[in-house]
Amino acid sequence: MELIDIICKRRSIRKYRKEEIPEDKLKMILFSGLLAPTSRNLKPCEFYVIRDMEVLSKLSDVKSSGAGMLTGCTAAIAVFGDGIRQIHG
Repeated sequence: MELIDIICKRRSIRKYRKEEIPEDKLKMILFSGLLAPTSRNLKPCEFYVIRDMEVLSKLSDVKSSGAGMLTGCTAAIAVFGDGIRQIHG
């Protein structure tokens, strides 16, 4: 399958099964995120895996829209960017 096919068939999921994501798959997702290109290859991002259902539920309420899908999921990856590092290197 070519990349363009994968991109065209991408879809968003908002309902989740109550099963844990296997550790090897989660590590592959994180590894893929680390491969993403960044300006001057500074890699100003940090990834945090959140598996605590209470924390995920609280995070689902932090925005008026766009975070509700965190309710009911078993894991999420929070991505933090360091804008200072991006500017100053």
